[in-house]
Amino acid sequence: MKRSFGWGEEQEHDLISLAGEGIESGLYPVSKGQMVQGDEISVETGADSRKSWMGESATAGLIDLINNVSSFQGHLRIEESSLLLTTGRMEALELLLGELVKSGDSVVVENPASPAVLEALHRRQVKVLPVDCDSEGILPEALKSCLSLQKPVLVYITPDYSDTIGTLWSSIRRREIVEITQGADIWLLSDRSSAAAPFAAGTEHSLGEGRSFYEIGREQGHDERIAELMSMDGHGIHAGWIRAGETLIQRLKDAREGRGSANSARDKRIRAEEARVRRIREAREGRGEVEDSCPAGVSAQLLVQHAAALNREYAARRAEALAVLAGSRALGAVCQHAAGSGRFLWAELPAGMDSAALLRAARLKGAAFLPGARCCAGAGNTRTLRLSLAEQSRQRLRLGLARICEAAEEFTARWEQ
Repeated sequence: MKRSFGWGEEQEHDLISLAGEGIESGLYPVSKGQMVQGDEISVETGADSRKSWMGESATAGLIDLINNVSSFQGHLRIEESSLLLTTGRMEALELLLGELVKSGDSVVVENPASPAVLEALHRRQVKVLPVDCDSEGILPEALKSCLSLQKPVLVYITPDYSDTIGTLWSSIRRREIVEITQGADIWLLSDRSSAAAPFAAGTEHSLGEGRSFYEIGREQGHDERIAELMSMDGHGIHAGWIRAGETLIQRLKDAREGRGSANSARDKRIRAEEARVRRIREAREGRGEVEDSCPAGVSAQLLVQHAAALNREYAARRAEALAVLAGSRALGAVCQHAAGSGRFLWAELPAGMDSAALLRAARLKGAAFLPGARCCAGAGNTRTLRLSLAEQSRQRLRLGLARICEAAEEFTARWEQ
């Protein structure tokens, strides 16, 4: 079946999903061969993900890479003993949850929260306690009340452009939450996996824009029960890491070995690279022989340029999406208070509309989105929704939004009759 949606040509009525969390292959880094131009490295989008020279090998030399980026942007260096490399966000999260919580425990999360994280918590049969947020982060008094009444073992937060409402927590709120959780002797897990590409120097999404909870805890002498994770797999680079005290890092390493992940090819590459980086450092310090090969992987300059290019693309797509929605009689109002950051747009439907009902109507037109209630541990706001700006090409993004607008206009027309 073909329909015309006003974009210049007939389109197949296939389902265009704007509900996912990944990015389309056109936004992956270009291949190594395409990057080198003369003596300079240029970063652009448009390469097939299978040809990405970063891809799954991006963990190579990641410790040095993190510190090179940190030095490039004027931040503190990260000690190797406090870092554990992972293959991405979910491996890091599963490792931490496996060590810090058990079935039947209670865990505090922001409301709303990442649907992937909520699913991971439910799989472990823990009680999820949602706490509301404002524009500066999770509400301190609401958190205090929850801690005193429910006695959770862990507070999980996403303070750096979360993949729902996209809030960047204020410095004051960060310090408040460290004081509250550490005063209650509860683990604080800060997930810095951002909806905006991290490390984009000179932009609002720079790594140093929001202070690390781990660093704040160290300054206050409360870092023993603080851990943070960060990943770049949401932006086409399959790598991540956990930062915590040496004791927890060693427990996580032991747990990963014990569960049999040592047989994983990717994990073997990670550990081999960790060992190789240590040998290179020892050689530089005169404690070993220098290897012939230089550290593999991604340069700090390349990563910074790639992140900046992605964020520019996300911003352009956001502007296009808002323009499409603004032209809709039914959905024009959602643009006035649209939130979200980076590759996601978070919006609230006009009064009288329900996102789950709109989703059913939109699917009949060939488009889908994520109802905001699915990002909530409780009932949630039934009028909210999340749109992925990066899962589809620009053309398919516009087409998917047009289908959603068409469904909304028919939906409201029936409601008004």
